[in-house]
This record gives sequence, structure tokens and C-alpha cells, in this order.
Amino acid sequence: MDYVKVKKSLLYSFLVFLVLTALMGIGSILTGGGEAQFKILFICLTISMASISALSCAAAAEKKRQLVLAFPGIGISILSALLCIGGVLAEVTDGGYWQLTIIGIVFSIGLSHACLLGLANLAPKFQWTQPTASASILFLSSLISAAVAGGIRDVGFFMFLGVISIIVGLETIAIPILMMLERQKPGGEGKTVKGQRSRLSEGRMQKVKDISEQASAKKIVNRLVLERVDADLWTDKDGKKYKVEELEELVGGEIEDV
Repeated sequence: MDYVKVKKSLLYSFLVFLVLTALMGIGSILTGGGEAQFKILFICLTISMASISALSCAAAAEKKRQLVLAFPGIGISILSALLCIGGVLAEVTDGGYWQLTIIGIVFSIGLSHACLLGLANLAPKFQWTQPTASASILFLSSLISAAVAGGIRDVGFFMFLGVISIIVGLETIAIPILMMLERQKPGGEGKTVKGQRSRLSEGRMQKVKDISEQASAKKIVNRLVLERVDADLWTDKDGKKYKVEELEELVGGEIEDV
């Protein structure tokens, strides 16, 4: 899959429908609105929000991060948008339909949230925070979905829901801060973008150096250094003896009288 094209398509759709939403909002204010305008405004806003959610997941998929969450996130975002639009256009009044739609929206937001946190480049000692945050977000999404589907009104349940929400909020704030701290650390060894680029440059420099050394070694191999021991007798550094005869053209190598 060409993730670059997917991202471009999502960005363009987001911008187009964002502009349409703004225009429809202005029109509604100036003309007093109406049911048709409300539906169009709602559809444009829904598509814009779905594009943001799917774009977050596509970015993670492009970077090979959170692949288990990225692909379902894209699919659920599109499905939730279709359910919203279909429900508004068809004026669906069935409670089960809208419960399913809300659950889809909750999970699309949760999956895109987890994918965005997975894009952070953290030091190895902090990377455990990303799967932990993803698990917390999915757990929170499941709790909200259970409350919607089951019509839960228990106070204890919502207290527990609030605790999990605070934990998710803490993780959401902590991960970007950890990434920024690692970037600002002098000589940091974390897997930040800057560190990765630095190591990549060092690797390229080392490769160039190795190629240069190999070329020099090949050049030395083709050079024979002889020392005269007699009128027509020569020897090399290994003690091998040679007789040298001058030719009209010297083919390959060099002969040096030391």
C-alpha cells in the first residue's frame, strides 16, 4: 500500500470538506439555516473528522508503528463516518443503530489517539510507555462503549471510568514531554530523530572510509617494490628474488628502485 498517496488523499479530503463546512456554517448563520443545510453541514464535519482520524492511523502505518492498531483504525474511521452520514440522511431513529455508530466513533478516536502516541521517538528506557498508553486508551474506549451499549448508570462505574481517563490523560501528556527531553539531552543516546540522523551520517562516513581503504589496498597490491642486491638480481620485502628486464611498454603495476 502506498501510504504517501493515502495520506495525500486524506489531507485533500480534510481540507475540501473543512472549507465546505466553514462555508455552510457561514451560510447557516446568514440565512437562518434549515434542515437541508444542517444535514450538509453535519456530513461535511463528519467527513473532516473521519479524515483526521484516518490520517493519524495512516501516518503510523507509514512509519511501521502500531500496525496492529493503524489498519483497524482506518477502517473503523471510514465505517463510522458512513454510519453517521447514512443515519442522518435516512433519518434513522433506531437506538441500536446510533449505539453502534457511537461505539465506532469512540474506537476510531481511541485508535487514532494511540497511533499518534506511537509516532513519538523515545529512548529505549521509556518505550514501554507507548504500549502501556495504547492499552489504557483501548481499555477506556471499551468502558465507554460498554456504558453506551448497556446503558450503565452506576456511579461506581463512572468513578472508575474517570480514574482511567485521568491515567490516559497523564500518559498523553507524558509521552511528548519524554520525547522533548530526550531531544534536548546533550549527547543523548535515545532513538530520537536527531540521533537517528546522526548515526546514519556516521554510518555513511564509515562506509565511504571503508571503500577508500579497500581502493587503497587494491592499489598497493598492484605495486611491487624491489631492492637491488646484485647487478641483475632484485629482492622484495619477503625475500623473494627477481630478475628484471626492461620492456618497451610497462604493463600493470610499478617497479621502484630503492
